[in-house]
Amino acid sequence: MKTAILLVDDDLLLLAINAELLSELGYTVTTARNGSEALTILGNGHAVHALVTDLQMPGLHGFELARRARSLRPSLTILYLTGHPELSAGEMGQALGPVLSKPCTAERLHHEIERMHASPADTR
Repeated sequence: MKTAILLVDDDLLLLAINAELLSELGYTVTTARNGSEALTILGNGHAVHALVTDLQMPGLHGFELARRARSLRPSLTILYLTGHPELSAGEMGQALGPVLSKPCTAERLHHEIERMHASPADTR
């Protein structure tokens, strides 16, 4: 069974590039342009195994999106992508999964997603 990923990014070019990259890696990808759209997708019962989300987005920040998404789907694995790798220890303490810096190679993205699914979801 293919892993179904919900990819969230407010940068439409990065959203399209990463969606294509993940599709080429064999994942089923659903995209959302913001946190509210992502929560609607999750609330509508779409098959989603992993949330891959940008951190810095207008409105719903990636950490808050992940917290709300996890309340809807407790076993959801979460991976964050950020163009701002200088996160504070306090910010990192909010993470419910790994945080990768953008741009991220296909190999690194694939490795992290597979690693997350090989072990139980972080339940912080």
